[in-house]
Amino acid sequence: LKGILILAFGGVLFCAFAFAGILYYMNFSGYVSFTGFLVIGAILGSTDPIAVAALLKECGTPHKVNMLIEGESLINDGVSIVLFQTFVMLYENQPLSKFRIVFDLITMCVGGPLLGAIFGILFYMWMQKVIKDGVLLVSITFINCFLLFFMCEFLSWNLSGILALVAASIILSYKGKM
Repeated sequence: LKGILILAFGGVLFCAFAFAGILYYMNFSGYVSFTGFLVIGAILGSTDPIAVAALLKECGTPHKVNMLIEGESLINDGVSIVLFQTFVMLYENQPLSKFRIVFDLITMCVGGPLLGAIFGILFYMWMQKVIKDGVLLVSITFINCFLLFFMCEFLSWNLSGILALVAASIILSYKGKM
């Protein structure tokens, strides 16, 4: 888990700043400020390691390495969205302090997955009560996803719905029925 978090957070943050720096250095800054390039960098900074995972499986790498890369690909998309939202606030010159930016990143990156893990456990316990009813299990899964995303994104909690869904999905796939 520590490796996944280092790859996802550090990799996306590094790529976002690298893209912004390269675009700014190459003098594409005619109409776009550096914070605008950070927004672009947050979009482009999310790597997609699906092809790499397929290649590693073909080469016969250990299952643990494949799981690390697949887990990182789930989390880095959510981190990219969180960085995008933060950089858009900076680009729009909303009154943000350094404390506010760090607080927003922490609440989005920690609060969302924490709420997602709680939802995953609660819905797992609900799914344990269901016996041989596949339609109801699918319905519970959809309810979980939509309710969790709505609570994170559309209430004033300022949590990341994407990261919450990833955490809930990990809990449900680990504990849930096949």
